Amino acid sequence: MDDKNYFSEIAQQYERNRPDYPSEIFQYLAMVCDGHDTAWDVGTGTGQAAIQLAKQFDTVIATDESVEQLAHAKKAPNIIYRHEAAERASLEDESVDIVTVAQALHWFDFDAFMQEVDRVLKPGGIFAAWSYSLVSINPEADKIIKKLYQDILGDYWSERRQWVNQGYDNFEFPNQLLIPPKIKMEVTWSYQQFADYLRTWSAVHTYKKQEGEDPVNLILQPLEFAWCDTGHMKKCNWPLSFKIFRKP
Repeated sequence: MDDKNYFSEIAQQYERNRPDYPSEIFQYLAMVCDGHDTAWDVGTGTGQAAIQLAKQFDTVIATDESVEQLAHAKKAPNIIYRHEAAERASLEDESVDIVTVAQALHWFDFDAFMQEVDRVLKPGGIFAAWSYSLVSINPEADKIIKKLYQDILGDYWSERRQWVNQGYDNFEFPNQLLIPPKIKMEVTWSYQQFADYLRTWSAVHTYKKQEGEDPVNLILQPLEFAWCDTGHMKKCNWPLSFKIFRKP
C-alpha cells in the first residue's frame, strides 16, 4: 500500500473521529514566536492544527498531498489550503514565522523537508513538530488496545510507525531543541466514539484491505467489558512528544 493513500481513502472518517489538539499547544507556540504574521502547517490533513493556529496567526498556509483530506478540512477566513508536497512548498524564502507538523513528520523525506523549513522560515522563526502514540484509558482497556496494536496489527503498520513510537527521537534536528511545558491530549468519549477512532488507524485500514475483515471487531467484546457501561463516557489520554527549535 502507498502509505499516504490511506488518508485519502478515509478522509471524512479521519476528520470526524480523531481527537482535537489541546489549545495549550498553540498558546505556547504563539508565546515563543517573535512574529505572528504567517504560519505554515505541513501535512495538515483535515486542518486540526490549522484551525487553532488561525486563532494565533494572521494567515495560515496549510498544505497536504491528499486532495480528499483537504476537501474535508476545517475552514476559517485566514486559512489558505494548498495541495502540495511538504518538501516542495510554494512559499517564498524567509516568509513564515512558524512551521508546524502535527502527527505527520514521519511521512516526509526528513532531510529534504528540513531544507525546505530552513528556506521558508524567517530568522528567529519557530519549527514545531509533535506526535502521539498509544492511547490510555484504564488498565483493562489498555491491555486490549495493546493487543490490537501489537498482536493483531503488528505486521500491518508502516515501518514509519516506529518513528512515532520513538517520539521522533530518531531524527537529528539542525538546532537546539526547546523544552515546552508538559501538555497532554485528552478527550472524553463514549465506547462507540472510541471504536470509531480505532478504525482510523492506518494499520486497521491495511488489515481490512488485505484480510477482508475489520480487525477492530476482534476486540470489541472484551473492550466493551472493560468499558463496563458502553453508554458511559471515559477519559482517553495520549502522551504528546514535541520537537521544537528556533532558527538562528
